[in-house]
Amino acid sequence: MLSNKKYSEKVLVNIIKIRNEKRLMQIDIAAMLGIDMSTYSKIESGKIALTVDRLAKIASFFDMEVVDVIYWPARYVKYDSLNASEKNSHQPKVTIQIELSEEKKEKVLEMLFDGKELGILKY
Repeated sequence: MLSNKKYSEKVLVNIIKIRNEKRLMQIDIAAMLGIDMSTYSKIESGKIALTVDRLAKIASFFDMEVVDVIYWPARYVKYDSLNASEKNSHQPKVTIQIELSEEKKEKVLEMLFDGKELGILKY
């Protein structure tokens, strides 16, 4: 997992890449944010923290969702908006981690697997 600093750096790198891809200058974004270009330059370089509010305004200026700026170039697509064939090809996965006593663990495994093939789960 990325540390907060590395995560912030990645978001800033994404902003710079998107800005360049859209052929925008720092002055364009600074003007939209109502700040001078030197202040915006310090935001992109990480010398001034990027606030959530400014990130939201930048994403809107890019005509993007905040989540898409954060994970760029990946794009977030809501599962509910997928058509039936896309939903069939993209089955969400869930991982659950719980702590149980040995006795309760055995009972839960029996419930989950209906008592079948439990031997392969023991180590």
